[in-house]
Amino acid sequence: MKASFRDPEGSTLLIDDKVFRFVLSKGMDDFSSTIHSCSLKKMIQEKKFISFSVLEKDMLQGLLKNPKFESHYFRYSPSLVVEHPKIDFPSYPYEWAPEMLHQAALLTIDLAEQLFQEGLGIKDASPYNILFEGPNPIFIDFSSVEKRSKESPLWLPYAQFIHTFLFPLLLHNKRKMTLKQIFLSNREGISLKEMYDFLGFFSVFTQKASSLVFFPYWCSRLIKLKSLYQPRKTSPLL
Repeated sequence: MKASFRDPEGSTLLIDDKVFRFVLSKGMDDFSSTIHSCSLKKMIQEKKFISFSVLEKDMLQGLLKNPKFESHYFRYSPSLVVEHPKIDFPSYPYEWAPEMLHQAALLTIDLAEQLFQEGLGIKDASPYNILFEGPNPIFIDFSSVEKRSKESPLWLPYAQFIHTFLFPLLLHNKRKMTLKQIFLSNREGISLKEMYDFLGFFSVFTQKASSLVFFPYWCSRLIKLKSLYQPRKTSPLL
């Protein structure tokens, strides 16, 4: 088990048929907001978001008798430990049919929209945050939920959503590439330049591709976006 460089606020450990998430001190603020979210409670009931339970002290003491659990526990010194149910027969984007990636994209957008109403959001928009229980997608990255800044008007994972969901689906539609071909060589998805190169100049003149590929690509070529764009926050709402 390692703390992810993407999410230094926690890590996970699989022992037998149990999944444990170690929540570190720096992630406790987001965790406190997460457990009180009505939207998440609703999505858990609908089996769209992974369920969880916080381990009580007596249960934790019992698990500490397991050498594997004990070594990781004292290595990370978590503020608390959460248990999740294990998803049987997990599959990943490079194994999916395009329809499954589409369902995962819809779930990601649905989750982000519902959390937004409560001042929450998700840190990233990756298909690897989602597994399938039978035909149904379920969001499993519990620590991806965070408090949104009221002064930020942006959904920060939007570019990642395009690169890992929309571009692969569009590439399959236009070039009949399989998700296995796409994700095994491009775990982080397809970049804008790669997408433009795949489709070619004339093929981007379509309703589906023009707004996602053609105009962003040529705008980025004509304007030095990195020198013009500076992240800024809005004024606090009264």
